[in-house]
Amino acid sequence: MEVKHMLKMGNAIAVAMNLEDFDRMTEEGYVIEEDPERTTLTVESSRELQSQITPDGIKMVRAPETWEKFSVRGKGIKVCVVDSGLFMHTDLTASRISGYNGKEAVTPWNEDGNGHGTHVTGIIAAADNNRGAVGVAPDAEIYVVRVFSDEGRFFGSDITAAVEICREANARIINMSLGGPRSLSTENNTFNILADEGIISIGAAGNDGNTEFSYPASYSAVLSVAAVDSNMNLASFSQRNSKVDVAGPGVQIPSLGIDNGLTLLSGTSQAAPHVAGVVALMMSFNASVPSDSILTALQDTANNPENPNGRTDSFGHGIVDAFDAVTLLSTQFTQLSGGKSDPPSAAGHIW
Repeated sequence: MEVKHMLKMGNAIAVAMNLEDFDRMTEEGYVIEEDPERTTLTVESSRELQSQITPDGIKMVRAPETWEKFSVRGKGIKVCVVDSGLFMHTDLTASRISGYNGKEAVTPWNEDGNGHGTHVTGIIAAADNNRGAVGVAPDAEIYVVRVFSDEGRFFGSDITAAVEICREANARIINMSLGGPRSLSTENNTFNILADEGIISIGAAGNDGNTEFSYPASYSAVLSVAAVDSNMNLASFSQRNSKVDVAGPGVQIPSLGIDNGLTLLSGTSQAAPHVAGVVALMMSFNASVPSDSILTALQDTANNPENPNGRTDSFGHGIVDAFDAVTLLSTQFTQLSGGKSDPPSAAGHIW
């Protein structure tokens, strides 16, 4: 029997075992769950781009207006990106990037043969430096936890171990552009603890275009993010269910590639980091605002094309709006204990 992870927050151990070990431990009264597989989900890629741009998704969530009006760009806020690692693109500010090299994750953190993690990171925090693209929160700090190698498999226990690392690194936000169809109680319990501690976990809702739940996004303590196109229509691949909280741009999104250029990708994997960037802007406006107030402001100012006065299974509470969310925080965050929506109960959502 091989120990894979010691999951301290979940009071559990992830192991690889044979049938004989399983039978023996079951007889001895151990509670055993099968570790569910997780995957990143990007549904489409296309041509590479080289020229500098301000992506339409950044404009859709009204990040540039927020920078100008409130002088916030994510400074001082650490976002933990749980993904495929990171290629140190020239459009990233190296002094704001760090990561985990240890036995609980894939190493080294600063490699990414897959490109998924690099693309996601660029959406959050690509530098505003007159080249490449710019992220939603270009001054945010990024902490990378690599959960799989170029073509490797990974599981719920790997995500659980990764978010424990994010917590130990003092991240305020966790982005998980990944997921899978089955839940894991230890994983769920860990996100509940993170939420209770004020860490906001964000996940991709899923790319199967159906009404099934994906995890960790569909845990009540994770913010589940659907994807929309440039016309603010729901992406055909975006999953629709009662756990979707908000939506973000996720179709043909330009961001950083692993060749120092730009690449277009689509998926709820791309929608989630737009939301992570918006939350970083909100936190950098006033770092003392409680996470439940951040979530309430985020949801109450989101724009739902299907129902302007409430949530739907397709869009959740709607497409996030950084400018309106920070405006609300600037005027009445101390009263944000309710509103048209309830924040996620503890911490959770993905892809």
